[in-house]
Amino acid sequence: MEFNWNFVCIGIHSEGSIIRTLIGLLFLDLIYTLPKEDLLIDVFQTEPLDFHSENFYKSRQELIDQRIEQLNNEEVYESTIQNNRNCLFFFFKNIQNLAETNWNLYNLTMSSVVDWDLFQNKSILLVLKPIL
Repeated sequence: MEFNWNFVCIGIHSEGSIIRTLIGLLFLDLIYTLPKEDLLIDVFQTEPLDFHSENFYKSRQELIDQRIEQLNNEEVYESTIQNNRNCLFFFFKNIQNLAETNWNLYNLTMSSVVDWDLFQNKSILLVLKPIL
């Protein structure tokens, strides 16, 4: 039996960390939008001091609600990728751009919501860029 070396599979076992990381990446800029300067007092903090309080949402409510609205109104783009199999992919252009922007701005920042070690680089996380 001959092994087909053209097939590559990447597996990650993470107990929910992938979903937390993807959602965290979409909101990371808002998490670190500080309504008060003293919410980050140490470079080793993984989240603002108000993160687990009801004040976290209240102080960022308008921004968070706008982001949720933006994500809810995302347009879906379809594309067929030509390879050894024709595969249909669905792209969310603005979501990918937001995730990529936050990756570039905050990559390796200590964070309780994003596990940077899950993905070797942003291209694995984003899978494919939309084809324009």
